[in-house]
Amino acid sequence: MKKVTIIIASILFVSFTQAQTQFGIKGGINLSTVTGDNSSNFSSAISAYAGGLANIAFDKKFALQPEVMISFEGTKFNGGSFNTTYLNLPVLGHMNAGSGFIIQSGPQFGLLLGAQQKYDKVGSTNVKDQLKSLNFSWVFGTGYQLPNSGMGFSLRYNLGFSNMNANTAITSHTSNWQVGVFYMFSKK
Repeated sequence: MKKVTIIIASILFVSFTQAQTQFGIKGGINLSTVTGDNSSNFSSAISAYAGGLANIAFDKKFALQPEVMISFEGTKFNGGSFNTTYLNLPVLGHMNAGSGFIIQSGPQFGLLLGAQQKYDKVGSTNVKDQLKSLNFSWVFGTGYQLPNSGMGFSLRYNLGFSNMNANTAITSHTSNWQVGVFYMFSKK
């Protein structure tokens, strides 16, 4: 078993060292809400996200794109809002579809950094202890990178799979659209 693990690790190491890696930054707007039990009166909240990425190209068409992003998410309801902050770690399959168009999909792991429930004219309450510290979602995305440029635009949907509530009697999931820009630094 150890020999198989060493062989697989060696193949992955050689694959990653042979791949061309490019780094970039990204940011944009979140349009998020919470779905599930008791969510019929929720509406979308607008916030932001920002972070960095690596694009590990295996050939001209396919790449692996891990990212690290800080994401402000939440929802609005009559009389207030619910706001969360996640450190999101998507690991995406990336396909260059031609003519600058991009298709991406893959898992995203979120680490809850903070959560507040805000009430109009009353104040806010820290509710982080009422939520699970890890969130799992799936990312579906598309984008366009300008020819001969590092600049591009992206549109994504993050579909939450895991129940974000620590109280398992109530089921709630994240639901988040992202519109943003990215910049890939020049290859050396």
